Amino acid sequence: MSGITRRPEIADHQTVDLSGARRVLVFGDVHGNLALLRTKLAEMGYAPSSGDVAISVGDWLDRGPDDLAVGDFLAEHPEIRWVRGNHEDILRNACQPGGRFSSNQAAAMLIRNGGGWILDQLHETENRPNDQVVELADLLNTGPVAMTVLTPGGRRVGIVHAAVPADSWTDLVDALEGPDPHREDMAFHTMCDRAAAHYAIRAAKDGQVLDDMIVPGIDHVFHGHTRTGERPVRHGNQTWLDTGAYRTGILTMVDIDQWIATASSHH
Repeated sequence: MSGITRRPEIADHQTVDLSGARRVLVFGDVHGNLALLRTKLAEMGYAPSSGDVAISVGDWLDRGPDDLAVGDFLAEHPEIRWVRGNHEDILRNACQPGGRFSSNQAAAMLIRNGGGWILDQLHETENRPNDQVVELADLLNTGPVAMTVLTPGGRRVGIVHAAVPADSWTDLVDALEGPDPHREDMAFHTMCDRAAAHYAIRAAKDGQVLDDMIVPGIDHVFHGHTRTGERPVRHGNQTWLDTGAYRTGILTMVDIDQWIATASSHH
């Protein structure tokens, strides 16, 4: 059963026109390692004042030292966008009961998944997260489950945390913009499924190039969620970017248009 907390005021899918940007960068799961993110932005010559925009594939929190600082970081970088990861969703459920999981179940799940930091951030008189944590959960969950991005290079790119659990990008968008309960189930699987990632990672280890890993209706899709090793994995028109920053010290960030152009030149 899913643990999605419905927020009618937040769209589960958003289309973002960044065609006027200088560059659009996308990066993998940060998991509370903001020093790595700052270093990577500097290495990429990231310059918001010159029109650069960066997008996170989700999972800002847990397993790293800087969880509570994520809100301050995003205040410094209002141009940075993100989609919701399962860790953001779990935190919200722990803070705001209303999903299929009770808040206690969600808190236990959070702790099992690297969120033990929350134990030091409980309300002074009540066994619940303090206001700072609740505000952070609310902020991070303003991101959509799926984002369609129009890039400076004229591409339509999809960004989701884990997977595209539908026959096409259009079907995914229709489901996320449609009525519950199908919408709720689609949101859960989009943030959590690993089957396609595992398939692509196994194929990459075998040196295979899989043309069957195509999501129709979109030029390319970027994911996080499933650790790929020290390098991102690309197959068909999908790329998985989670190189396990909290474990490997490697945070992957790519220029979307450049990445797709390079991938196309290899075919």
